[in-house]
Amino acid sequence: FNLDQGAAPTSQVINATWTGTPPGQVYVGATLQGTGLNQSIPIVIGQTSASATVSVASGLAEGTYSAQLNFLVCSDSACNQRIGGTPLPVSYTVNVRAPVFSGPPGIAFTYTRGTTPTQAPVALNIKAGAGAWTATVDQSFITLSKTSGNGADTVNVFFDASSGISSLYRGRVTITAASGTQSVPVTLDLTSPLITAGSPP
Repeated sequence: FNLDQGAAPTSQVINATWTGTPPGQVYVGATLQGTGLNQSIPIVIGQTSASATVSVASGLAEGTYSAQLNFLVCSDSACNQRIGGTPLPVSYTVNVRAPVFSGPPGIAFTYTRGTTPTQAPVALNIKAGAGAWTATVDQSFITLSKTSGNGADTVNVFFDASSGISSLYRGRVTITAASGTQSVPVTLDLTSPLITAGSPP
């Protein structure tokens, strides 16, 4: 597994199959040696196969977590009578990278045309260990206070509503650094002012 610190845990499915007829009821389990994975491992057993969903543990700090999963096939629920040559070891590694920047998981701007903007820019704080970095946007309504640097810095995200019709605009800010790449979604809800009919002369 490879993920950024603070990112949502991801999962992978491990499948096992067998041939022949098991000697009665079959039980499949897993034991975890080490850290980095969620200790709850759901297992679904079929007639000739089993699948285990392995997930990264939540809240891991930056670093590398390597250990081993042992899958067990047993003829009793306590798994005292093991069959099929188990335990079957599966090595794993979880690489947790430091985030390139800290900031909100998403940026949302709202603006009514013809009014004075009241929302402050949103700051993305680039980590000291990021190294040389560049910041890019994929939509013209997003503007940045700066687009490159080296090490710790702050990039302020603004919106530009000078052109465009009333609509919900979606885009993304991406910061690419020596330490990795990270992005954040940005939306702009652009509306027109309500027109109120005046009193007749």
